[in-house]
Amino acid sequence: MGGSLFDMKHLMWLEVNLKVNFYQPEKLEQGMIFMNSLYPGTDKEFVELWLLEEDIIEEEYDNFVNKNGFPVEMMLTLEMDNPDEADLIVAYPPEIGWIHQDDDSIREFDVDDANWIIQNNYGKVSLLIDEQAYDQDGTIYTITEDQEVIMKYQFIDDLYDDDQDWDEYLQD
Repeated sequence: MGGSLFDMKHLMWLEVNLKVNFYQPEKLEQGMIFMNSLYPGTDKEFVELWLLEEDIIEEEYDNFVNKNGFPVEMMLTLEMDNPDEADLIVAYPPEIGWIHQDDDSIREFDVDDANWIIQNNYGKVSLLIDEQAYDQDGTIYTITEDQEVIMKYQFIDDLYDDDQDWDEYLQD
């Protein structure tokens, strides 16, 4: 890709949420994603996603699901201003694919990226979209590579770092 995509005009990063939903497949296959809640009910509680390393045979399906739950699929959503409206899904599971790097290259999105975003960034991630379409009428036209969206993430505090001295402001 060599950075040519990122030289295009009218690109912007839109903050969206990485969310997971459970689903019930007919069979459990290698590569499916599952979710653990670790240290529930404590101040150390957090969620961790993990990949199934091998297919589960049909006879073991019920035991495995009883112990580990059903698999999850990831999607990207945009919160609506009206809390009574459902979030807008901006990327479905098969469309989630790439992470933007500082050098304008991209790499495949993986479960480690998802865990970092969920555990350290409150599920917030930036999605590459067409700024002109968004500014014109709010249309979210995602920029893709191989029909998969391009995301980036950083520490949530960096997203709101505007050189404002908030401590001074709050003391006034």
